[in-house]
Amino acid sequence: MQTQELQIKIGKKVKELRTVNDWTQEEAAKQLHMCRNTYSDIELGKSDLSLSRLVQLANFYKVDVDYFVDDKEKIVFYLSGTQNSHDTSQIKNLCNEYHGNLAEEKLQLQLEMKDKELAMQQRENENLREIIALLKEKSQKTTATI
Repeated sequence: MQTQELQIKIGKKVKELRTVNDWTQEEAAKQLHMCRNTYSDIELGKSDLSLSRLVQLANFYKVDVDYFVDDKEKIVFYLSGTQNSHDTSQIKNLCNEYHGNLAEEKLQLQLEMKDKELAMQQRENENLREIIALLKEKSQKTTATI
């Protein structure tokens, strides 16, 4: 994976974690002891993060460092003592979106399998047509020689 792609991927995950916690960039940056522009650059994938900065973000959001670089999609919930109904609806929306994506992927795979099965059946039909044509030809030759 290219460095720029990885930076963007990490930025999206950082933004997702901030959003789940219902924080502004300003609030998150203040708690991380950095300016908002620096934090914004991280979310936008403009910042090439040092390992220590990545560890700081992981500790802050209470996730493993590998969460940021893992290719497997995961949903992370950080429920603080200040949870409110807005947080709950946000979590439900994330779950629905995640499960919707899984269902869409499953349907896409099923469609691909059906397309492959259809292609195999079409090849099999063509082979059977060729066999029938050969049998008819052989039958005509046999009839003609009798």
